[in-house]
Amino acid sequence: MAWQILDSLVSSIKATADNAMPKAGGTFTAAIYPTPTQLTDQANIAMNAALANMFYVTLAGNRTLDNPTNPVSGQQIALLVVQDGTGSRTLAYGAAFSWPGGIAPILS
Repeated sequence: MAWQILDSLVSSIKATADNAMPKAGGTFTAAIYPTPTQLTDQANIAMNAALANMFYVTLAGNRTLDNPTNPVSGQQIALLVVQDGTGSRTLAYGAAFSWPGGIAPILS
């Protein structure tokens, strides 16, 4: 199964881990492993940012990822996109998404 990781995934996770501090103070001494929230594969994929910071979806057709609902200012969201066994799926993105260089990733 080929994983397509959006360009900002690694930097988003690192930035989140670097900036995360326990409420009582102190430092983390090991990696942080957030549990991704599965999104429902459908023509328009909905993402509720109030539920998590990391999401994943397996595409079974050409899809559109709608703008996240309930985001918080400064929130970083990571998305793992998996192609099903057929592959060659496309993913369009809502206007709220931004990409390095202004170019959305193309799935392969």
